[in-house]
Amino acid sequence: MITTFFAAAAALATGQTVAVATSAETIDTFRSQVGAACVEAAKLSIGDGQASVDPTGSASYGLAVVRSNIDPKLAVICVYDKRSGRIELGSHMVSR
Repeated sequence: MITTFFAAAAALATGQTVAVATSAETIDTFRSQVGAACVEAAKLSIGDGQASVDPTGSASYGLAVVRSNIDPKLAVICVYDKRSGRIELGSHMVSR
């Protein structure tokens, strides 16, 4: 009985570790996907840029702010539809 308990505890611990790693990998993949899509979509608007991506976004959307590499005060908000992969950009924002 004790052996069964330890085996179950070990399996549970291993399963939790795998689940956490998978979640971290999923978040990293999501952030990379949203960041790349948003930077590409913003090129016509602000030139080359860098995205700051919300790690998980909202329930339906990935969210990012893309800052221009040419003028770091210039940025756009990017919304990425998780289901369709469709991107929408906000208007130009200028920080002071």
